[in-house]
Amino acid sequence: MNFWDDRRGVAAQVGAVLLLGFIVISMSVYQATVVPQENRATEFEHSRAVQSDMQEVRTSILTTASSGTPTPTVVSLGTQYKPRTVFVNPPPPTGTIRTEQLGTLTVRNALADVGSTPGDDTPETDDFWDGETDHEYETSALVYEPGYTRYEDAPTTVYENTLVVNQYANGNVSLVDQATVDQKNIFVVVVDGELSRAAASNMVITPQALSTATTTIRVTNNTSDEPIQVDIPTRLSAAEWQSNLEATGDYDPSCDTDTKATAYVCNVQAGPDGTVRLTFESNTTYQLRMAKVGLGSGATRPSTEYLTDVERLEYVTEEQRYQFVVEARDKFNNPTTASVRAESQHNGVVDGTEYVDADDRFVFTYEAPNATTSGGQDLINVTYDDLNTGFSPENVEDVQFDVTVRSASGGSGGTGGNDAPSATIESVTDNSECRGNNCNGQDYAEFDVTWSATDSDGSVQRVDIELIRDGSVVDSTTVNSYTDGQSRTTTLRKNGGHGEDYVIRVTADDGTDTGSDQTSETAD
Repeated sequence: MNFWDDRRGVAAQVGAVLLLGFIVISMSVYQATVVPQENRATEFEHSRAVQSDMQEVRTSILTTASSGTPTPTVVSLGTQYKPRTVFVNPPPPTGTIRTEQLGTLTVRNALADVGSTPGDDTPETDDFWDGETDHEYETSALVYEPGYTRYEDAPTTVYENTLVVNQYANGNVSLVDQATVDQKNIFVVVVDGELSRAAASNMVITPQALSTATTTIRVTNNTSDEPIQVDIPTRLSAAEWQSNLEATGDYDPSCDTDTKATAYVCNVQAGPDGTVRLTFESNTTYQLRMAKVGLGSGATRPSTEYLTDVERLEYVTEEQRYQFVVEARDKFNNPTTASVRAESQHNGVVDGTEYVDADDRFVFTYEAPNATTSGGQDLINVTYDDLNTGFSPENVEDVQFDVTVRSASGGSGGTGGNDAPSATIESVTDNSECRGNNCNGQDYAEFDVTWSATDSDGSVQRVDIELIRDGSVVDSTTVNSYTDGQSRTTTLRKNGGHGEDYVIRVTADDGTDTGSDQTSETAD
């Protein structure tokens, strides 16, 4: 038998070889094309997810800046490719998140608008916000940089100055609206600290409240008519910042408040040292809030920068007790801890032991001297520095009250009529409230006092409405412009005073004599 001519098994062998080759080629093509495409899709979806994470970080930073309550946020630094039985994935992609120094944010030409500001802002604030001093604040960005193997044109996602931005090779795309400017509101949030991590896993980021934006001050341009300017260190161009302001309706290139009544940034241009300068319309009062937030380690709390008065003393009645309130603030205008001292230069007595109220303000008790022996005047000096060395009302660390002391039976001189004026408390409405079990610190005493005052020749010059607890004035309002016989209503309030007994006193002054009326109330 001739075996050399037998071909019966060749076709099956060739078919098997061809099939095996086809499978190998198909798998190679799949490994070379489909696997990278699927992995790129995985990376693309992760990029979208981490952009959302960075927006959550931004929300957490702004919430912490406003409330002081840290909100942890998870950022997915990397991802996992889908499992494969036969085919091979590259190592899981990692990402890097880090803080990067941006530079110095500067607020220029801002003057505390003390003439028209109620509430927190007081005349002493313009010692610090004087319209001439440049206020500088170092700040950082939070940068997420992916390490993908296939999504090569993925953006770097950055939080900076209330924005979240995708940075591409050919430009930037903002993912959220800017929150630095909102009509007449300016909100400055700076970031401090060092953070750096590269991983494929998740990372929890918890912002730290270093200076919480609890205080709003009102500012306007300085007396030289130079407009308020804010220089923002940024990765964005001036054109990109202008586009962001246009998107929120806050850009008005005309610099005319009558043209666009809700937009007050009238110029955006490149500033010094990698900043963008925002110029605001002049002759307008702006509300300024500021905060400092820490990320990672090494962040520092700001120190005390100035002292301001919250409740002033101007007119007092001899041998009566009054309270005055001051606040030590950091460069962000928020309350700080400090050792604050006060003394009277004449015969008045200042309680040397201050206490700090729920708003971190320093409360002192002052007993007015005799009107005759004091000459009708007294000076109270308050400082967190040395009272005996270099005290000056112009210093940012010093506050002075120039107090007029009135006699209990008459004023210290004036042009009033011959008869003493009279004051009448017409009604008192108790609006006091206690919330929760034992109030939980949410109680307050509040009274709406309806009153009137008269003088024989209609010459009432001022009326003092006072809330008194244990002989000390805990809240007061002074009316300097008053029509004789007119009924007025004034609200007096003391936080944490529910359930206590009070005296409400209304005193009318015609410049020569005084007349008063008072009533007792319990805050129910």
